[in-house]
Amino acid sequence: MNIVSYNFADPARLPGEQEQRLTAWLRSACALANKGWSKEFLYQVQGRFQGVASARPAEALAALPETVLAYPVAVGERLITLLAFPRPLVLTLVCGLIGDRGDQLHADRELTVVEESLFEYFLQRLWFPAWKETMPYHPPVNQEGEGAPRWEIRQRLTNPRWSKLFAKQERLVRCTLVVQGPFGEQECWWLTPGKDLFPLLGIASVAVEATPVAGPKLESVVKEIPVDVTVLLGSVDLPLSQLSRLSPGDVIILNQRVWEPLVAQVGGLTKLQGWAGRAGSLQAFQVQSIQDE
Repeated sequence: MNIVSYNFADPARLPGEQEQRLTAWLRSACALANKGWSKEFLYQVQGRFQGVASARPAEALAALPETVLAYPVAVGERLITLLAFPRPLVLTLVCGLIGDRGDQLHADRELTVVEESLFEYFLQRLWFPAWKETMPYHPPVNQEGEGAPRWEIRQRLTNPRWSKLFAKQERLVRCTLVVQGPFGEQECWWLTPGKDLFPLLGIASVAVEATPVAGPKLESVVKEIPVDVTVLLGSVDLPLSQLSRLSPGDVIILNQRVWEPLVAQVGGLTKLQGWAGRAGSLQAFQVQSIQDE
């Protein structure tokens, strides 16, 4: 028996049919897009499909670089996806559209309004048509493409790594693409919920990976693990000069009104709201509500 190491930090793979159909589509889309790109740039620039995997939204978004441009893209009526590019790559492609030779990757900086408009033109005219034309729709559309889902780019996200675009528990398909030119190779990413994507491709949207159900013994052990709960009486900002002059008997006024409930935190996250009180000779906290963050 061969023992194969597994990196639990890596996203899970898709089931066979889903991965094969999606891979075939994106490879065809990149090949068609490259024909249009060759007419717009002074240098040779090509895109290629690199890989696909499954991940939770928090994992997929956290893996994006900080200097990334991310655009929500709506496909049809239900599917909302996210297309993300490293900002230096965007700057290089934009300059290539206006005649730059693209020998080097541009240094990172914010885009001007004109540059951002040019990049959106690149997506609308040189990216989406190839994806739309090669997409194996279900049900099939006619040769004129009538009935095909509409691809629509939406306003760029300011902080994509903290986006609430996707539900917490849904499974995302993370497609990695590579743009190659004289400047080298740069990865970009397309994140999409599988449950809405695969029906468009005529593929059954089966579960990406099964979540094992904890047995009674394991569940009972987990429930016995102690957890620290911290009740916050309040907080206040004090200058260092005033803090150094404090002495026993001084009163510090907190930024907490007496009629507002206190909060209790678990692992640094607010989980409970309630009121301070007493149980016999001990201080106590009466839970008023449970917070879901």
